[in-house]
Amino acid sequence: MPRVIDHDKQRADLLARSFTLFAERGYGEVTMRALSRELGLSTGSLYHYFEGKPALFRQLLLARVEQDVADAEAEVPTDLDAAGRMSALLGYVQARIDYLRQLVLMSLDYYQLHPEDRPFLAQVSRRYRAALVDRLGLPSAELGPLLYSFVLGMVVHRTLDPESVDLPTHVAFLQQFAHALND
Repeated sequence: MPRVIDHDKQRADLLARSFTLFAERGYGEVTMRALSRELGLSTGSLYHYFEGKPALFRQLLLARVEQDVADAEAEVPTDLDAAGRMSALLGYVQARIDYLRQLVLMSLDYYQLHPEDRPFLAQVSRRYRAALVDRLGLPSAELGPLLYSFVLGMVVHRTLDPESVDLPTHVAFLQQFAHALND
C-alpha cells in the first residue's frame, strides 16, 4: 500500500525547517539546492512544494507572522489593563529579540533582492501592526503605527549597536506610556 503524505503538513514542516538556513545565511545566499540538501530531499521534491525560492520565502514569512501573532496572543491576556498588556507584550518581544532580529534581517535581505515585492512585505508588516493594536486594545488607531515603529526600531537599533540598547529601560518607558493610556 502506498504511503499517504499530508502535503500541507509536509509544506509547513519544510517552511519551519528552512527558517534556520535563511536566518544563518541570509535570503540572498540560500539556493534551492542548498535548501533541498539541508532539508533532506531532492531539489525536484522541493520544487513540488514551492515554485521557487521567492515563493518559499513568502510562505515562510506568512507562516511566521501567523505563528508569532498566535504566540503573542497566548502571552498577552486581554483581561489586563493597558499597562499590563504592554508589559506582557514587551516581555514577549524581549524574550524573542534575537529571533525578531533574524526575521527583520531576512526580510530586508529579501527586499534588497526583490524590491518589486515591497507590497507583500508591507502586508506582513501591517499584519504584525494590526495584531499589536488589537491585542493591546489601544484607544487610538494612530498609536499602533507609533508603537510598532518603536518596537521595530528597538530591534534594528539593538542589531546595529547592542550595547547602546538597554531593553529594561525601553520596556520601562513603554510601561509608563501604557500607564498614561489608562489615565
